[in-house]
Amino acid sequence: MNSIYKTIIVDKNQDGINEIDAYLRNFKELKIILRTTSVEEAIDISLLKKPDIIVAEIELGNSKAFEIFDSLRSINFYPGIVFVAKTDAFALRAIKYRPYAYVLRPFDDKILRAAVYRIIGNVSPIIDEQIMVNSKEGDVFIKIKDIVYCKAQNSGTTLYLSKGTHYHVSSGFNDLMDNFYVYNFFKCHRSFLINLDYLKKTERRKSLSFGILSKDDEIFEVKFSDVGMKDLKKKTTNTK
Repeated sequence: MNSIYKTIIVDKNQDGINEIDAYLRNFKELKIILRTTSVEEAIDISLLKKPDIIVAEIELGNSKAFEIFDSLRSINFYPGIVFVAKTDAFALRAIKYRPYAYVLRPFDDKILRAAVYRIIGNVSPIIDEQIMVNSKEGDVFIKIKDIVYCKAQNSGTTLYLSKGTHYHVSSGFNDLMDNFYVYNFFKCHRSFLINLDYLKKTERRKSLSFGILSKDDEIFEVKFSDVGMKDLKKKTTNTK
């Protein structure tokens, strides 16, 4: 196990870099090898020096931090990732990069500290199978597998769990589809994404189709489009 972890900080301006740097100085295990506002420099130095950790603001002017990790993935290099952002708008898209944290500004130092210790301790990324959402009680993590279905809204997407629990996220429906697909989610309608683990049956009533889902003895009814029904039949046929 490493005793010193090479770390890169990426932010869109020096003030942001200084803010992150001030928090990371508390960890004697970390050695900051680069502080930059440039996506290109972050990629170049990462390829050259192979950092253990990259802490990156997602919105970097006209670029996104995702570009850094797409480049590194193309050569099968996977450093520990901590995303920093002002909103949760990119939280769903961030999932596929398996970050150790998605830290909202202003910082909660507990989340940042926990992420660093998870990397140092070689623990699986906390975001791997969870998503952070806003609630009246503050930011909470929910397990993706506990989501029964998702519904597109004008201002984002609503995630429905059992027992009347639901959360609204600002991320778009398309981001959900891209990132939840690997967790056995299925687009049954232009406005609905369902967790196939909870689908019990489909029903046809007059000219409309519905999926019947069940979790914790609770029944959910979700619309299916004609295309959704056809795609489901193809999917179930191909998996037999």
